[in-house]
Amino acid sequence: MGSGSAENDSRPLPHDSTKKYLDAVWYRLADSTDDASLPDDPLARACTYLDFHLHEPVRLRFLAQYVAKTNPGHLARLFRQRHRSSFTGYLRELRMQKGADLLRRTHLPIQRIAARVGYGDPSRFATHFRRRFGLAPREFRGEFGSPQPSRKYRWLWE
Repeated sequence: MGSGSAENDSRPLPHDSTKKYLDAVWYRLADSTDDASLPDDPLARACTYLDFHLHEPVRLRFLAQYVAKTNPGHLARLFRQRHRSSFTGYLRELRMQKGADLLRRTHLPIQRIAARVGYGDPSRFATHFRRRFGLAPREFRGEFGSPQPSRKYRWLWE
């Protein structure tokens, strides 16, 4: 894992995270005002929604009907064609990437990180995380995370 090779580095680039965040904010504003600027592409609408609602349980049927404005079968096909993954696989990868990012950048307890990325059960999060990255969340944080803040400032991270 620590080879440093750009090919094997699955960390998102900082501008990717910023773009996803801005897309999610834009989606929320556009959706709450019934703005016609939301993309016509059902997959783009669905992916933007998922970026913003990662911490919630999301079902394909709901996402297709109320967000993407299409049927579940069509949306599932779009995920397979464009992302080479099922809807469930895409959502899990999104959650794993966000979890890894939080483990690298924060000192939040793993249970809170699991909840923030949509896992009610931290052990399920840990199982999926280990399967994806080859390390338990705690090991990943130890290898790739930022140093612990001093006791005086630890409250800022929690």
